Amino acid sequence: MFVSSLRVVDWPIGRRANAGADGSESDLNAMEQHRIATVGDRQASETERLARLAAAGELVGGIAHDLRQPLTALEMNVSAALRLIRQTPPRLPEAIAALADALEQQQRMREALHVLEDLVNHRQPDCHSFDIGPVVREVISLVHSDALARHVSIDLEAQEPLLPIMGDVTLVRHALLNIVLAALEAVPPGDHAFASVRVIVRSTDDAAEITVERVGVRDGDAAFDASSVALAASVAEAHGATLTFTRTADAEILITRWPRRGPDPS
Repeated sequence: MFVSSLRVVDWPIGRRANAGADGSESDLNAMEQHRIATVGDRQASETERLARLAAAGELVGGIAHDLRQPLTALEMNVSAALRLIRQTPPRLPEAIAALADALEQQQRMREALHVLEDLVNHRQPDCHSFDIGPVVREVISLVHSDALARHVSIDLEAQEPLLPIMGDVTLVRHALLNIVLAALEAVPPGDHAFASVRVIVRSTDDAAEITVERVGVRDGDAAFDASSVALAASVAEAHGATLTFTRTADAEILITRWPRRGPDPS
């Protein structure tokens, strides 16, 4: 019966206009509207599914991006420890120090995986008050080797006093790490003495404002934009924070504002 009705729908308009007065024309219109609504619902559902997959892919990519550096450092520290132990006599203090560094990197990797799990499962951030200054300084320290490898200077300007904010310190740290690494990776490897990344931190009445500025942008450089900071955008959304991109003649700038009162629990 449904197939037969669809065949009627395909008749020319002039023929449908001559339908009898038994209500068949109104039934036909109702079925046509139902068919259109069903197709629309299916398309909307498929679009939503693809959007979720794309978002998940961006989050996984962001975490993988942030895992590369600690994974490389862990491998280097373990290799160094083995070499030191095999020497005659073994250089145990240096080997122990290298293994301690490797353990720190392993902890960073574990935190990154927890961040991914929290974001994918839409868990509420574990919010408490913390100082943003030490978190930003830790991020700068973590990306130091990446900056050296790309011949890019990275500078931190902290405008004291920096007031505490409410948030999940692990999530916020990985969001900032995602942003700073994205700024660095937008600069191709090589001799780029003119390129620099500047991080400015300051407190306002209601937020901590963190500006990441990539100076020395040239044609052909990778973009430092929203597509490269998907993880940070997800963390910011969970905290009620904002991300704002601007661009000048030779600089790309991302400003994040992290509210001091924390995200709305609703």
